[in-house]
Amino acid sequence: MSWAAVLVPAGVLAALLVVPGWTLLRCAGVRGLLAVGGAAPVSVALVGVTAFLAGMLGVPWGWAPIGAALFVAVLVAWILGRWVAREERSRGLRPAGLWARRFELGGARWPWVVASLAVAALLLCVPVVLGMGAPDAVLQQWDAVFHLNGVRAVQETGLASNRGAMRPLYGEIGPKVYYPAVWHAMVALLPAGGSVTLAANASTFVLGGLVWPLGIAALVRVLLWRWWTATPLALLLVATFGAFPAVVLSTLAQWPYALAVALVPGATALAVASRARVDRGVPATAPARLVVTVLVVLTAAGGVGLAHGSGIFSLGLLLGPYVLAALTHAASRRWAAGQRGRVVVSAVVGGVALVGGLVVVLTNPTVQNMLSFPRATKAFYPATIGGVLIDQPLSGPVGDLVVAVATIAGIVVVLRARIGAVPWLPVRPGSGAAQVERARADLQGITWVVGAWALVVVLTALAAGPPMPLRVLTGLWYSQPARIQAVLPVVAVPLAALGCLVLGGVIARRLGWRDGTVPAVVRAGGATTSRAAASIVVLALVTSVPWTAPATAGRFAEAYEPGATRWGHMLSPDEVRLLGRLDRVLPPDALVVGDPANGAALVWAVADRRVFLPQLSVSNLTADQRLLRASFSDLVTDPAVCDAVRRNGITHLYVDTATPADGAKVDAGAPGLHRAPTEGVEVVDSEGTATVYRLTVCQP
Repeated sequence: MSWAAVLVPAGVLAALLVVPGWTLLRCAGVRGLLAVGGAAPVSVALVGVTAFLAGMLGVPWGWAPIGAALFVAVLVAWILGRWVAREERSRGLRPAGLWARRFELGGARWPWVVASLAVAALLLCVPVVLGMGAPDAVLQQWDAVFHLNGVRAVQETGLASNRGAMRPLYGEIGPKVYYPAVWHAMVALLPAGGSVTLAANASTFVLGGLVWPLGIAALVRVLLWRWWTATPLALLLVATFGAFPAVVLSTLAQWPYALAVALVPGATALAVASRARVDRGVPATAPARLVVTVLVVLTAAGGVGLAHGSGIFSLGLLLGPYVLAALTHAASRRWAAGQRGRVVVSAVVGGVALVGGLVVVLTNPTVQNMLSFPRATKAFYPATIGGVLIDQPLSGPVGDLVVAVATIAGIVVVLRARIGAVPWLPVRPGSGAAQVERARADLQGITWVVGAWALVVVLTALAAGPPMPLRVLTGLWYSQPARIQAVLPVVAVPLAALGCLVLGGVIARRLGWRDGTVPAVVRAGGATTSRAAASIVVLALVTSVPWTAPATAGRFAEAYEPGATRWGHMLSPDEVRLLGRLDRVLPPDALVVGDPANGAALVWAVADRRVFLPQLSVSNLTADQRLLRASFSDLVTDPAVCDAVRRNGITHLYVDTATPADGAKVDAGAPGLHRAPTEGVEVVDSEGTATVYRLTVCQP
C-alpha cells in the first residue's frame, strides 16, 4: 500500500480535531494562534459529549450527530462571543484574558510559524514512516490489540460513548465498563477503506505531528508573547524531544493517552491566557468575560479528561503550580490590603475542599486500580533525573545536551527575575526602563513553569525508582515513568526557547551584534539576537536529530515490524499475509477463537471478522471464555466444550504453532488453543505456522 493512502484519513482527522474547536473559539471571540492551538481539546470535548449523548438517545454513531452538535455549539458560542464584545464596548475597555490582542501574530510572522511547524512535522513524522514500514502496518503491542479492536467495536455497534463503547471487549463485566473511547470514536469515522490499522496509524501522525506542536506553539505564544520569535523557535525545539510522541505511540501503544497528552499544551494555553491582564482591560470579574472564560477553560479541560483519565492528572500536574501561584498572589494582595480574615477563611475553605476532592478521587475504584498497579522498578534517582534532563533513552550518547543547557538557562533567568536580579533580560531594541520592568514582571509571572518542570522531573524519578511511600503519587499514571515524562516538553520547550533567546543575546553582545546601547540589557528581541538564537536551535537539531530520528524509527520498528517486534511478535510476516486475505476467505458472520497473544485477536481488527477473545487481558473473562482457553482442543471429547462453542456461535479456529523459541508471543494460560482438535475441524487457509480451521461439529 502506498503511503499516499494515509493522507486522506490523516487529513480528515486533522480537520475533525482542529476545525470544530477553532470555529467555536473564533465564534466566542478568541483569535490567532491561541484559537488554533487550543482548538483540539475543545473539539475532543465536543466529540466526547456528542458520543455520550448519542449513546443515551440510541442514535448510531456517525457524522450526523457531530454535525448536529457542532451546529448547536456554534450558535451558543456565537451568542457568548457577542456578549463579550458588547461588554467590552459598553465599558469602553480593551479586550483582556482569552481575547487579549497580544496573543495574535501579525501577518508577516505567520509564514515563519507555518514554516517551523512544517519542519517540526517532518522531523517528527519521517522517523515514524521509516519505522512503521507500511501505512497499514499492525502495531503489535499489548495495548494496541485492545484499541484496534475497540475501533471495530465502535464501527459494528454504532456506540461510541465512554460508557459502553468497549463492552464487547470486556467479557462478563461488559455492561458496566467505563473506558475513554473518544479516540476510538474519531478513528472509527475515518475514510480508510475499511482498514482499522490504516486509520489508527493516521492518528499517530496527526497527534504527534500536528496537534502536539500546535498546542505547544500556542502555549509559548501565551507565555512569551513579548518575544514572537520564541514561537517558531519552540516549534523546532519540539522535534528534539523523544519522550513524546515517539515512546507513547510506539512502545506503549497508548493512542487514547497520547491523544490526552497531545491536548494538554493547548488546554494549558487557554487556561493561562484566561487570566491575562491588559492596561485598561476588561476585569476578570466582568460577567461576560468570567462566564465565557470558565466555559472555555472547563471545556478544554473536559476534552483532556474525556480523551483519557490520566490526561487530566497530567494537566493538573502542570497547572497545579500555576493555580497555587495565582492563589498565593491574590492572598498576599488581600493580606496587604488588610483583608486578613477573608484570606484565612478562604484558605480554610479551600483546604477543606481540596482534601475532600482528593478523598473522592483517590477512593474511586478506577483510581484505586491505577494506584495499586504493580510496577517493579528500582532505577537510581540521579541517573533517572540526568536521563530526563537530556531526554534519554532516545537521544544520543551525550543526550539532547544543547536543549538541556538552554532549558537550564531559561530556568536561571526566570528564577533571577523572581528576585529582581536579571543580568540578561530579553527585550526589544530601544526599550526603555518601563518596558524592561514589564518584561521582568512577565518573566516573574512564569515562575510556575519552573515549578511544573521540577514536578515532572521528580515524579518521573519516583516512578522509575525503588518502592517508597511517595511513589504512590505516581500511581495516577500507573507508576510508569514514560507516561509522566511525556508531558515534560510542555514546560521544557518554553524554558528552552527562552534560554535560546537569552543565550543568543549573550552571543550577539559578545560578538558586537547590537544596534545601540541599553545598559545591563541584552537585546534578545532584536534581529541579530534572534538569528543567534536560531543558530542555537539549529545546533540543537544537528546534535540531536541524527540520533533521535534513528532511535525513533527503531522504536517503531520494534513495535510494528512483523517478526522483529520486541518482547515477542503476535504476527509473523506469514500471518500478516494470511490475515490480509481472511476477509475474502471467511464468511461475514464468522466468529473465530484462538490464542489472542499469538495473532488470533487481531483477526477482528485486520480482517474484520469477529473473535471470541478480543483482548489479551484475562481479568474479566466469562466462564465459557475460561473453559475454551483451557480445553478447546478437547472439542470432540468434552461435551462442555461443545456446548460452549454452540452457545456462543463459534465457527472457526485460528492456530499458530510458533513458540517463544521462534520469537512468537504465546499465552501459556491458553493451552487449549495451541493445537487443533484431532477431528471436527477442516483447514480453510494457512500460511507458515498459522492455520485457520472451520468447525464441522458443535454448530447450531
